[in-house]
Amino acid sequence: MKNRMAKRILALIIAVATLLSLVSCETPLDLDALFGYDGSGNVTDEKPNKKPDKDTACEHKYDELFNIVSRDSAYFYERTCEKCDEKSYDEVNVVAVSDKWLYDEESHWNNLKCKETVALNGDASPVASVTKDYKINTAEHSFDENGVCADCHYNSVASVGLEFALNEEGTGYIVVGRGTCTDEHINIPAEYEGLPVVAIGDDAFADILPEDDSEEEEGGVTPTSSVTITNENGLRVLGVTIPDTVISISCTAFSKCEELNNFIVDVANTVYSATNNCLIDNVLKTVVRGCEFSVIPDDGQVTAIGSYAFAGSSGLVSITIPETIEDIGDKAFMECDALIEVYMPENINTGIDVFRGSIHVEIKVDHTVVLVPAKDATCEEAGNIEYYVCTDCGNFYSDDKAENRIYDVTIPAAHDFVDGVCTKCGLVQDEILIVSIETINHLGKFPLGTLENAIGLQNTILVTTKDGLTHELAIVWDLTSYDKSVAGEYTIKGVIQSDKFHYAEGLTNEVEVGIEVVEKMIGTADIVFVLDISGSMGSSISNVKNNMIRIAEAIENAGVSARWSVITFSDFSDVPGDPNEVTQIKKNGSSDWYTSAEDCKEVINSINLAYGGDGPEVAVDGLMMATTLETRKEARTFYILLTDADYKVANNYGVSSMDEVVEKLDNNNVNVSIITDSYYYSLYSPLTDTTGGVMSYIYGDFSQTLIDGLVPIIYGEVVA
Repeated sequence: MKNRMAKRILALIIAVATLLSLVSCETPLDLDALFGYDGSGNVTDEKPNKKPDKDTACEHKYDELFNIVSRDSAYFYERTCEKCDEKSYDEVNVVAVSDKWLYDEESHWNNLKCKETVALNGDASPVASVTKDYKINTAEHSFDENGVCADCHYNSVASVGLEFALNEEGTGYIVVGRGTCTDEHINIPAEYEGLPVVAIGDDAFADILPEDDSEEEEGGVTPTSSVTITNENGLRVLGVTIPDTVISISCTAFSKCEELNNFIVDVANTVYSATNNCLIDNVLKTVVRGCEFSVIPDDGQVTAIGSYAFAGSSGLVSITIPETIEDIGDKAFMECDALIEVYMPENINTGIDVFRGSIHVEIKVDHTVVLVPAKDATCEEAGNIEYYVCTDCGNFYSDDKAENRIYDVTIPAAHDFVDGVCTKCGLVQDEILIVSIETINHLGKFPLGTLENAIGLQNTILVTTKDGLTHELAIVWDLTSYDKSVAGEYTIKGVIQSDKFHYAEGLTNEVEVGIEVVEKMIGTADIVFVLDISGSMGSSISNVKNNMIRIAEAIENAGVSARWSVITFSDFSDVPGDPNEVTQIKKNGSSDWYTSAEDCKEVINSINLAYGGDGPEVAVDGLMMATTLETRKEARTFYILLTDADYKVANNYGVSSMDEVVEKLDNNNVNVSIITDSYYYSLYSPLTDTTGGVMSYIYGDFSQTLIDGLVPIIYGEVVA
């Protein structure tokens, strides 16, 4: 008996001996408060002893159940002798302790992750460290008179006040909204008005409050906020209980619930279940909704991650997608602001915009890499730096562990010209003299963690030669100076690829561009103004310009990583010159984009009106030209069409109808807003209705309408 107990204690000590140290922070995490212990009497003024007093007459038998107590930033498993009540202490080194409650129908707990050393294949050696989650200090719920736990907010009774709609068959009800229900744990009732509750509908639990309908304040000022952020002041959804009657759940039912972490499903439900903090459709073998604590089952229970499954999950940092997953649905990890790494198998089928708005994500896979030695470039053949290439995905890395991805390894073939003669091969350089190079403007502000391929570096630059001709030449950028994890100003240098050209005195083939990385920005947006400059705009152009400028300034001031492009159009009819030049991108040097509201203001103010021909203008040509712009990988894309006229389908892009334009823009996930005369609202409404944009009056103050409509989408408060 005594030996068996000693072995059990020894095994337990070994299991916790290799726990990692607690993540450091300015204020030590108080585990006593976190787990509901006040610590009084548990720890003396002296540092706890890790072993019981050997002089005691008691042959201690310590309970395997334990508390966690703390002192001076050290944490200990506290166990009590079953015979004499003496305490024993073994130090705990915690990797991470969640400050959020997890729970089931009977109890709640906090999430403790730790490393445990285990033997492989039953051998004592070698050993491996694995991360496990433990339910530490599980406690029963403390229900109030309404059946709600005072600690974790679990609701044990059916929620009241939810909004329902009768299904088409008239056989059951669908939950379509939270109505007046204020529960933080939504307990879906099994029955409503005598019929079963069979489904949870689209966007049923939008975690936002309705528009502010408050009356005017003193002085006639009406509050302008149209959306209230629930993460700060509104209603939340922390958990959900689903009865056995529910047989259908929309993929967007919980897509706006940032803090939803707990799923409870009636065991009698034949369609849905909850496993590893995942809500699962057992019939389709699909994760319907996950959270920051989700561990996707790898036993074949699921083979797909559904559309919007993790969308907006604000606490999700890392996720591992097992080999058993075959498909990931549209926007599955959209707007996961904290998501940094996704471990994903190769050759998985992915939908549209899977990681849209999750700008810090790096895809991690198990790469098999091969070293490619460095090779010098010659006059005729390109060379390369030393790098590693993955034989599975083809990506390039600077290290053999495939931790540091690089995007360009090529050393272009090039002559080494001195005074017009190549020092390598003796070639005499052609007399093509570059006399000017377009300026590359500052790329703007980006949040910490923005990946190298998401900062919008242009691939080409325009140069002008002595004969007055312009040429578009490629640029190779050196990104080694950019550190996405450190805030500050960066200058990124590039080299113009110009073998057949040489440079006038004072010019070189080197270019550079600046970017600023800031501690925090909210949202990333590429916004295109598509502006009618025909003669009829004379009565509204001043108001339109002022509103455009206010929109740019407000979005910049809202902390958005924004870029603006300006496209102007009029009409092909009665216009002197080349019809292909009627619709134009207002260039910012060699770039199509402006990265500051001040620069955007300057170009807007410089625009003049042009010929317009007959009444309808070529708005379709302007919208289609906008589709040729290269947008940033993780940016939300917005088109704002500003016109006082009807449109004609005439265009240079081969589209035959406005319906075709609407379909193309919707497929490209472009949000289109229309600023026009109210007479034309119905004409342009298919664009706004389909893409989720805003319609507003061209002769009014439309800037606030646009800001109220677009900024919440950019922030990710609305999953579009």
